[in-house]
This record gives sequence, C-alpha cells and structure tokens, in this order.
Amino acid sequence: MIWTHYLGGSRHVALPRAATSQDAVNHVDVEIDSALVAGLTAILVVEVRTLDGGVTITPKLRNITDANNTALGAAATGTDADYSGTNQQQEIVVTFASGVKKYRLQGTPSADTHDTFVIGYLRLED
Repeated sequence: MIWTHYLGGSRHVALPRAATSQDAVNHVDVEIDSALVAGLTAILVVEVRTLDGGVTITPKLRNITDANNTALGAAATGTDADYSGTNQQQEIVVTFASGVKKYRLQGTPSADTHDTFVIGYLRLED
C-alpha cells in the first residue's frame, strides 16, 4: 500500500525573498496520528530550485503543532529547470512525533537576493 499527500509548493511561484523559513506556496497541511501510521515508512519527497547558485534552499517538514522540525533535507544550489541538479530532488525519511500533530512543508533560503522554489508530497508505504 502506498498513500501520498500533496503538501504544496510551486515550480513557478517563488517563496518570499527572506533568509528565514518560509511556508511552501499554497501549502496543504497534513494531520498525522502516529498511532495510525505505526509500522509504515514515511518519506518526504521534495524538489527544490534556486535561480542563483550562490543561494541555497533547504527543504523541511515542520511540526507546526509542537513548533519543531520533523525532517530536514540537504541544502541545494541547483538552478536546473528540470530539477536534475545536485540535491534538487530529495527523499527524506520522516519520523513522526507521538500523538496527533499537524505538519507543513517549508523551505529555508540562505539569502533574500534571488528566487527559490520548493514543492513536495508525503509518501507512506508499508
């Protein structure tokens, strides 16, 4: 069984230009009860891009209930429009916090000088 949930983001609309964590464009939060997904493998699947190789973008899944990071990806400097550059496509294993929590896709640009993009979904599989 494979279950997916689109978390939002865009390949065409950039994150706000700020060197702090930004919610994915048109983010779609997901509420997870850890008891119901016990035994399943959770993977955050993301694509990230920057318009300038001097600016990185780091994807993450944020536990907005507890205000902490659940999964953190690698910083990427890829500018490839087909997302074929280093770390532009990432699969990040997720460990959910105990209980019922709400999660949100975010990206963290390293600078506010150029556009950055993040898009992703959550995949659960047995």
